[in-house]
Amino acid sequence: MTRFAAARCRKAALSHALAAAAVLTVLPGSPVQARQAPEAAAPTANDPASALRLARAMRAAGDARSSVELYRAAAERKGADPALRIELGEALLDARLVDEAIGVFTAAASDSRIAAEAELGLARAALTLDQPADALVHAERAAKLAPRDQRVLIGYGVALDRAGRHEEAQAAYRSALAVSPRNPIARNNLALSLAFSGRFAEAVALVEPIARSADATPRDRQNLAFIYGLKGDRDMALALSRIDLDEATAQANLAFYDFARAAQK
Repeated sequence: MTRFAAARCRKAALSHALAAAAVLTVLPGSPVQARQAPEAAAPTANDPASALRLARAMRAAGDARSSVELYRAAAERKGADPALRIELGEALLDARLVDEAIGVFTAAASDSRIAAEAELGLARAALTLDQPADALVHAERAAKLAPRDQRVLIGYGVALDRAGRHEEAQAAYRSALAVSPRNPIARNNLALSLAFSGRFAEAVALVEPIARSADATPRDRQNLAFIYGLKGDRDMALALSRIDLDEATAQANLAFYDFARAAQK
């Protein structure tokens, strides 16, 4: 393998590792049965508000595919809030219906009221298809349209990270934190980006207070485990992994951390 090809492979591996760690939007919760939601009674055509609540409950419960038709009906209803087209596109992405989502976001991008969110949706779709260059084009457009929208700034940062432009990504996350200092997604993604730049002390300082707090989520702890793993502190990474994961999964994660660390060299 030539030096150029090896470098390209390492960059691709690093991109995939970052994709596994960083998030573009808040992830849905664990799947539950839709009938458990309080809005689970079958909606009617004369009760669009109830149908929309049910769609959101289904998606939040991890059943995005079942929510799609309800979202579609809500978004296509006369006089509907344009933002519902963004929710429809995101539900389609969550349901892995990427081509349909791209169609929805592309159409929505022509509406100035929701253009930034539509471009962000297109960026997320491109990342889902492992097309970081295309994702960056759309994320840059979103950032120009909404330069102080924290969600857009975080999405722009993720696209920059996936393109290997970590310093610029960190600037985007810091801009998001300037707008919303307590935003946990911006803090976590900034920490992950710092870790990929080899700035482990700064990364740990950002995430450890969150991961060690009473309100910490498993994702917070596993992000910290990832950072320690990337640093090469396998004992700490394994100890953190074991808090939330079974032994086999914790050991598998440790192997992944070794792979990601090797990809940096």
